[in-house]
Amino acid sequence: MKSLFYLFLSVFLFSSCDFIFKKEEKTEPVFPAKENVVLGADLDSNGCAISAGYRWSALRDDCIRVFEEGFRLNPTDIEEGDPAENELEDNEVSGFVVFDQDRTKAEIFLPNQDNTVLLVEKATTGVYSNQNWELDIRKDWELKYQGVLKYTAAKAIDLKVTGSDQIDDE
Repeated sequence: MKSLFYLFLSVFLFSSCDFIFKKEEKTEPVFPAKENVVLGADLDSNGCAISAGYRWSALRDDCIRVFEEGFRLNPTDIEEGDPAENELEDNEVSGFVVFDQDRTKAEIFLPNQDNTVLLVEKATTGVYSNQNWELDIRKDWELKYQGVLKYTAAKAIDLKVTGSDQIDDE
């Protein structure tokens, strides 16, 4: 019993000495950056790094990455097997919608166009428009230009799973 007591006492003393004799390292506190850091050397006229995927949003008055913050709209004129179908995942042919805080205005980012389209919500909730464009988000998101359907909401693609996930023992 005495040996057990001395064992605990010696472990306690060694651990407490280790704590006492350790040098206290002072480290400077790390504060997060207050501004968004934008990478890339090719800046547009508003200071947005194009190669990093940033575009100027007049609605948000800031550089944003529309594929992260916006809702994807895919063109309706692409048919299955069309080479442009492969570009849907690369944001090459898709449009994007970004809303303001209170969702009374929408901004449309179209592919291969520098200027965006600003839309204002009409008296009908869920319908945004300007002179030529109309966005209806009530059921299926539809973006029309002069009454002609151009873009719809991106749909989830159901992939057909073939084969088994089991490892064959040979």
